[in-house]
Amino acid sequence: MLGKSPFYRKFYNGCKHFLSMKKRTKKRIFLLRYLILIIFIVCAVAVILFVQFANHKITKKSFECRSDRDCAKVQTSCCSCNMGGNEVCAPLSKSEELKAEDCPADLMCIAMYNCKIKSCACIKGKCEGVPLE
Repeated sequence: MLGKSPFYRKFYNGCKHFLSMKKRTKKRIFLLRYLILIIFIVCAVAVILFVQFANHKITKKSFECRSDRDCAKVQTSCCSCNMGGNEVCAPLSKSEELKAEDCPADLMCIAMYNCKIKSCACIKGKCEGVPLE
């Protein structure tokens, strides 16, 4: 008698609908988790590629030298350091730019020893002078 009552049919149909909703909800949750995982993986790959690209750009720009041979002492004034002039350590690629230009032939230099650099060394990618002791 219970199976024939309208209340039972409504209840039974409601349960079937509820169960099918549960299955759909589980599918949606599974798809949502899958979508979140895919988005996370895409973002992680994008971050890794960005860091690699940025790191490559930084290392390319920041290194003046790779070894001591890439550095040279450059006289930046018309007088040598033995005669009061200045000198610096620079990468070979920039040494011509830093050399003193248009020095007059009749220039008189002060007889003052101003040499402070013994040699040049590549330290952490930059040309630096090794001081006299």
